[in-house]
Amino acid sequence: MWRGATENAAVCKVFLSDLVERGLKTNDGILVVIDGNKALRAAVRDVPDDTAIVQHCQVHKERSKSN
Repeated sequence: MWRGATENAAVCKVFLSDLVERGLKTNDGILVVIDGNKALRAAVRDVPDDTAIVQHCQVHKERSKSN
């Protein structure tokens, strides 16, 4: 876990960079399931590498439809 003051792109990028530095292997691809946060999606494009696949969490997607 990593706590940030906000969900902006800079915080998300530092979080993902820290995971990679601690050994997260992404060279065979990685699936990242997110809640639709645009800053996190941008950080995923920048940090792991271009093999990352982003999937919008289906539960969050359904909740967004009903609101």
